[in-house]
Amino acid sequence: MITMEFTRIIKASLGSLLGGFIFFIALPYLFIELGNYFGLQTNPTTEGSIFGMVFIVAGIGVYFYSFHLFVKEGKGTPVPFEPTQYIVTSGIYKYSRNPVYLGYVLVVFGIALLTGALMILLYAAIAGLFIYFYVVYYEEPCLEEKFDEAYMDYKKRVRRWI
Repeated sequence: MITMEFTRIIKASLGSLLGGFIFFIALPYLFIELGNYFGLQTNPTTEGSIFGMVFIVAGIGVYFYSFHLFVKEGKGTPVPFEPTQYIVTSGIYKYSRNPVYLGYVLVVFGIALLTGALMILLYAAIAGLFIYFYVVYYEEPCLEEKFDEAYMDYKKRVRRWI
């Protein structure tokens, strides 16, 4: 028999794969093509490729570690349609309230280094602004309402990003 936790993990994994395709393949590709349209060619270098892969692997690692903590301790996932039931404050969440977003930024920055595409940096800046406003004006108020004092105490102890 399939457990609820397994079903939750499968649904969240499929959502993460779709999100990964959109945010790490489709949108970077569109920004590279936009740069090509405006005459901004990509300029990959060996050093950029090496450092880019390091950032990508680190970002993916941060994401999967955060995902694991959400499932194990939060009894949910980082995907909005399968949210956590409990606040996760251990592991990487002792240092950042938003490590999933930090992992995302590491991956996008790594893609910029790997491809040598300046337009990916523009994409990263736009995505970073969107994430900031989403977290500050939507996600945090929802978490304050859902978890009340527990989340307020957590906010006092742990910084939003790093």
